[in-house]
Amino acid sequence: MPKKYLKEIIASVFIIGLATTFLWAFYSLGYLTIGNFIAIAVVVFIFWAIFTVILKVGAYQQKLKKQYEDALDALRKSPSNNKLRTTALLAGRKYFEALRNGTLSIYDEQRIANDLAAISALPQHNNEVKNNSFSNDITIKLQKLSELKSAGLISEIEFEEKRKKILDQI
Repeated sequence: MPKKYLKEIIASVFIIGLATTFLWAFYSLGYLTIGNFIAIAVVVFIFWAIFTVILKVGAYQQKLKKQYEDALDALRKSPSNNKLRTTALLAGRKYFEALRNGTLSIYDEQRIANDLAAISALPQHNNEVKNNSFSNDITIKLQKLSELKSAGLISEIEFEEKRKKILDQI
């Protein structure tokens, strides 16, 4: 038997045993008939079973959600990787099927497609974005410097010194 189920089994036996002990005590004191004892024991068992199933389904859905989010994160790091894209697509379908009791709606497919499309719309390389913003920043600085010189606010010597400093940043 796998270890992961051992805690659940021990907790279940403890809860059922505790409930049975209380019921037996009430029966022994004469507050319950044997019929009432059995009826209440069955109801307690049914509630326990339903509660256990609800917890397991919720935990399973959370696990699938995490797998889907992890697959999307991996795809964000490499948006052009088709294997990661397929993995994210399948993980998304599995997650939404679990949410909808085994059926996948068109809305779920659209949500997955939107998630994948949003990742595809991201710039391919973060370095390109940084380089573009860096070169745009330098261009703006040089333009401002040129405007200051044209307006006569700085001399030709100051202009050349500042221009050299800006260009040295490249």
